[in-house]
Amino acid sequence: MAVRSCSRYTCHVSSTKLARNAWLVAAILLGAWLRFAHLGARGLWFDEGISLTYSQMSLSDVLHFHILWQDTNPPAYRILLGLWTALAGPTPFAARAFGSFLGLLAISLTYQLGRLLNLDYWPAIAASFLVAIFPMEVFYSRELKHYPLVQFFLLLVVWGWLRLFDVSSIGRHHPFTGKSLIGITAVLGIAAVLAVGSHYMAGLLLLVLDAATVVWAVALHRSRSGMAEGVSRLLAWFGAQFAAGLIVLPWLLVSGSDAVTGAYTTGAGQGSVTLRPLQFLASQFITFAAGPVGPDWQRIAIAIVLFSLVLIGIFQSHLRQPSRIFLGIWLLCPVLIGMIVQNIIPFFPPRFLLYVIPALVLLAGQGAVNLRYSLRRSRFGYAFAAPLLLIGLLGGFLLRAQFLEPQPDPDLRPLASVLRTQVQEGDALIYSYSWQPGMVTAYLEPGVQPTYYASFFPEGSLDASLEGILAKHHRVWLLTYEISADNPINDVGHWLVSHAATPGSEWYGESQLTLFLDPQ
Repeated sequence: MAVRSCSRYTCHVSSTKLARNAWLVAAILLGAWLRFAHLGARGLWFDEGISLTYSQMSLSDVLHFHILWQDTNPPAYRILLGLWTALAGPTPFAARAFGSFLGLLAISLTYQLGRLLNLDYWPAIAASFLVAIFPMEVFYSRELKHYPLVQFFLLLVVWGWLRLFDVSSIGRHHPFTGKSLIGITAVLGIAAVLAVGSHYMAGLLLLVLDAATVVWAVALHRSRSGMAEGVSRLLAWFGAQFAAGLIVLPWLLVSGSDAVTGAYTTGAGQGSVTLRPLQFLASQFITFAAGPVGPDWQRIAIAIVLFSLVLIGIFQSHLRQPSRIFLGIWLLCPVLIGMIVQNIIPFFPPRFLLYVIPALVLLAGQGAVNLRYSLRRSRFGYAFAAPLLLIGLLGGFLLRAQFLEPQPDPDLRPLASVLRTQVQEGDALIYSYSWQPGMVTAYLEPGVQPTYYASFFPEGSLDASLEGILAKHHRVWLLTYEISADNPINDVGHWLVSHAATPGSEWYGESQLTLFLDPQ
């Protein structure tokens, strides 16, 4: 049998490729440790409970309660989370693992996008490591929120855009077969639906890419090269956008006004105010660079160092100009549009734009490598490592802050531990807030779940509704927050106190749990 051998050159290329792949795997493993370590140790907080509550509902119930509670988020993430928890379980660790897994995919996708944008290997690898350790990325990958999912699907949209429109030169791109063009169009459409269908602010990046597509089309028209194929690419892009819009539009028409009202209510409840332009930009970019928690001096120091590398990556790098312009647009334009949006709806935190961080780290990675090239021949040749070491050192303290955050208030785990031992088959639980059933579901075993009822009944139907629940279940738990069951303004609790027997109630922090029994 003949033995195949390789030349010195091919063996060298193969070993180099293997070594480079090992660096990417190392970045993913580091990111996995930061995202999955002690993932279930911290209790669920309000928004995480809301995510789990919606994930256990049918689509019709999601729409009903979305309007009732004037919720601000469309349902795609919650539907996918429901599918995930149906397989993995609704425990805090299992449910949060959904976002952690998507955060890992963002590490690899950031590297792939860097290569598509003609970054050399080391800037792309540096960017993947930054995504792996960035406090902002780690923080939201460990939460039961839609931001990692929105980022992942928007990265797929950027990937599809770069495959369709070569930013390095107009008219010089690889021809597509019909099947590959259809495949990219399908990826673009599905990714756009799931991104915007999970958070409306994902549409800001789509608007930016739409504008970039128009600029590409004008440049192509002036160059008069590849016009026929260029038209097919434009049809693929805008066709995918049009199809995605048709899918999202019915939900937006039915519930959009309630979402806007809910956004105003949320902003007012959190004391949000419209920031001046410089305040808004500083708040956004410092949080992008250093995460949402930690000492201000550390966060500002990391932001200064990181954006110094970004400026080097934009203005003093060997990266082709179209790629630099594209990354700059990806980073800046959604933020600038957000600055306008926050004049209409003041509640606009930086996490809405988590998806600009890959552009930020790609430019920073390019800047760090370019700094090395500039200093390579001087006696300060290794000074390029100083900013990266500073980012790593201060970032380590900020990452530590992610794991040492105080337990949320309210923490329903003590209450759930009592329910776990006392809930019987056929019990009902009436709740007052949208986060409560999600939290309780996560802390109870699957076989000991009560039937959940929201304490929101149509006008004039309170008596009939509660009589029906009590007759059907015989044992009804009432979960209240910051109000007792027998408070006269608590209409559900007041009715149950008057019409059912109770062995008593117990307070767990600001939450009260009361058991009511059918007097018959």
